[in-house]
Amino acid sequence: MMKNSKWALFILTFTALFLVHTAWAAEIPNLKVGYIFTTHHTSFMVAASKGEAFKSMGVYLRPVVAKDKYELVSNGKPIATLQLFVAKSGAETASLFARNQLDLAMASVTAIMAGVDKGTPIKILSPLQTEGMGLVVPKDSQLKDWNAFLAYVKKTKKPVKVGYHSSTSAPKIVLEGALKSSGITVTEDPTNMLAQVLLVDLKETWSGRLLFPRLEQKDKGGKKNDV
Repeated sequence: MMKNSKWALFILTFTALFLVHTAWAAEIPNLKVGYIFTTHHTSFMVAASKGEAFKSMGVYLRPVVAKDKYELVSNGKPIATLQLFVAKSGAETASLFARNQLDLAMASVTAIMAGVDKGTPIKILSPLQTEGMGLVVPKDSQLKDWNAFLAYVKKTKKPVKVGYHSSTSAPKIVLEGALKSSGITVTEDPTNMLAQVLLVDLKETWSGRLLFPRLEQKDKGGKKNDV
């Protein structure tokens, strides 16, 4: 709860700084804010549902209509009205921006990057969280951290198979980049026996976001190593 509280305060403060000059110049703006019902956006949901709990911190959300509309309050004064929208995915969030139906939103970096590539006039202002990825190995594995994993890859004679759940997902992109920056050769061709790591598309049969590795640990089927 403490970690969520810190992130919730960060989000509210950041949004307040982003908006305060507008509030001084005219009537407070009405902003359409999108988020996805996912563990990655828990901090924002906490900020909305427990808004009054942050009142002593100077920045908080005051409910107008619970789960729908809130006033963003800074130093006792409302500086914006936030109309909340729940999107199904980052791709839908980018599409809503393309149709001018959102002013602010939280979504995966890759989804927004894809939107930018398609010409949608959007940009990323700030990360919401940076702990949503995990490299999961069997519970009885001797691997404890990233360096141990790299050492294992370098000494193994056959390509080490690493699964990913989506070719455009942040975990896959980050992992591939980290491997290449560490001098590891990567392939998606199962016939390439010269590469050190074979990336395997799991076709969304399993997702490596933070919640799922934790559940895997709870069920005693695996353990999570931070990437």
